[in-house]
Amino acid sequence: MSEFLLRLDEISKVYHLKRAQLFELINISAAYYSMMKGGKRGGSFEMLLKIGEKFTSVNMNWLLFGEGGIFISDPEPTGVTALVANELLGVREVYQLAQELAALPESRRRKLVALFNSIIKLEEGEEQKSR
Repeated sequence: MSEFLLRLDEISKVYHLKRAQLFELINISAAYYSMMKGGKRGGSFEMLLKIGEKFTSVNMNWLLFGEGGIFISDPEPTGVTALVANELLGVREVYQLAQELAALPESRRRKLVALFNSIIKLEEGEEQKSR
């Protein structure tokens, strides 16, 4: 298996996605993945754009060349990415939550976002105390 595909699998693991879920997010089929795995196809530019769009904190230099860490600037994920990476929420759940938040009146949405931010800060504080 190519290094690129191994790193693609690593993204699946970090975000706790099954391959089928990852394929759906980046708009490739299982058959296309098999062709890539067999060396008959390479990754497409469109696929790279989708990965960059769906996983904004993933370091593309790491994905393409294995340079640097998996995330752009943080050695560990933070914010919503941390919630996903720590299995508190799945990518689909975050997407659904975002849709539900968008449908709420502005005042309720602000209160919920502030609550989520407080929870994240508490979690980060607990992690720092345990170190």
